[in-house]
Amino acid sequence: MNWYQLEIIINREAQEAAGNYLISKGSPGITIEDSSPPSLQEGGDIMYSSRDYSRDSVSIKGYFYIEEKDLDYIIKKLKEFLNTLPHHGIDLAEFLINVEKVEEEDWAESWKEYFHPVKISSSLAIIPSWINYEPREGERVVKLDPGMAFGCGTHPTTRMCLEFLTRESLEGALVYDLGCGSGILSIAAVKLGAKGAVALDNDEKALEVAEENCRGNSVEGQVKIFKGELPHFLRERNDLPRGDIIVANISTEIIIDTLGEIKKICQQKARVILTGIISSKTDLIKERLGKSGYILEEMRHDGDWAAFRCLPGKGKNEVSS
Repeated sequence: MNWYQLEIIINREAQEAAGNYLISKGSPGITIEDSSPPSLQEGGDIMYSSRDYSRDSVSIKGYFYIEEKDLDYIIKKLKEFLNTLPHHGIDLAEFLINVEKVEEEDWAESWKEYFHPVKISSSLAIIPSWINYEPREGERVVKLDPGMAFGCGTHPTTRMCLEFLTRESLEGALVYDLGCGSGILSIAAVKLGAKGAVALDNDEKALEVAEENCRGNSVEGQVKIFKGELPHFLRERNDLPRGDIIVANISTEIIIDTLGEIKKICQQKARVILTGIISSKTDLIKERLGKSGYILEEMRHDGDWAAFRCLPGKGKNEVSS
């Protein structure tokens, strides 16, 4: 395998979505900087360019330690994802994807800037699988290799979910992890006392990574992993047990489409944690929660991202500020 730098030069309005996508596919971190029309350095390779090129753009760089064929897969999915943004009201304009192989000796130190232990609370730490770490008394540790999947504890949406989980009463609970990515939330929930977790994702590679991470944390017997699309998976399955805590770290659009189905898998006193939501969409989510009968107990922000903690409720228009 080799290190590759994958750069997206894109309209400013689309930078959050594009940056989040790089992280979702396994980049340990991203850099964002102002860009100018492209000039390739030696060793660079433009993989894809859409139409003309705008000066009103930013450069977003992610890093991947993978096989070249897996990089091709990421680029293919990236192009498909970016071309869906106009359907969600994001002005895509034009974009360019540039990939460059990074020599291992150049990357050997700088990658550690992104892969590092993440202390969520006094009771939970997320540790890269290759780092030796001595937990403190009472501290649960999730050893993680995010691979090509979303979730290493550094992204605000993942971090907010983990923080919510550390505050829940998880002893004996069944947790749903919708959009599980690397499996980080399922594993953390079990480590914090949950009796089990049901993890769902629609990406085959993410599911492979989640399975490996569950084995690495010795929780494979407590986490059931499924492949499926939301909301169809929940709509079509009538054999799913009801959960005590539902965590959905997905997109605003999928959350809205899935609110009704989430209620079907909730115990009466279940707590529902929703994130993957850009802060500008919080009013929309609050409106849809109210129409679906959810009771909003808490809303948090971390940078440009928001997370909600709700009760499924019974009636409609029960959202409180």
